[in-house]
Amino acid sequence: MRTNAGVLLTGRLVTPLAIINAGAVVLDGDRIAFAGKASELPQQWRDAQPPAGWTEQLTLLPGLVDVHCHGGAGGEFGPDVASARVAVDYHHRSGTTSLLGSLASNTRDALIDGVSTCAALVARGELAGIHLEGPFLSMERRGA
Repeated sequence: MRTNAGVLLTGRLVTPLAIINAGAVVLDGDRIAFAGKASELPQQWRDAQPPAGWTEQLTLLPGLVDVHCHGGAGGEFGPDVASARVAVDYHHRSGTTSLLGSLASNTRDALIDGVSTCAALVARGELAGIHLEGPFLSMERRGA
C-alpha cells in the first residue's frame, strides 16, 4: 500500500458528534483527508508529519462553517471590496472552510451596495452566501 505524506494536525478535535481529546486531522493538499481519533489514523496517513512548530495544545475545528461573520483582521463585509477581501482572506487563512458575509442593518442603499460586493465574492466561490441582519426594514429598530 502506497503511503501519502499529508500534513498531520493533532490536538483536541471538535466534530459534529463528539469532542475528542486525542484527535487528529490529516490535510491532503487543501482537503481534509481524515478527522478522528489519533489512535484510529488510517495506515495510508501514518507517515504524515505536523508542520514546523505545531503544538498539540490547540483545538481543531475541521470544516468550520461560519454563518454569521461581519469581518475580520480589520476588514468588514459591506460596499468596500478591498475591506471585504481582507476579511475573506483572513478567515480562509485561519481555517474557516465556508463563510457567509453578514451585513448589519443599514439604509437601503448601503445594503444594496453591500449585497452587490458580497454577491461578487459568492460568484467567485470566496463566500458561501450572504446573511442580512434584521430587522433591516425599520430604521428605528436596526441591529441584531
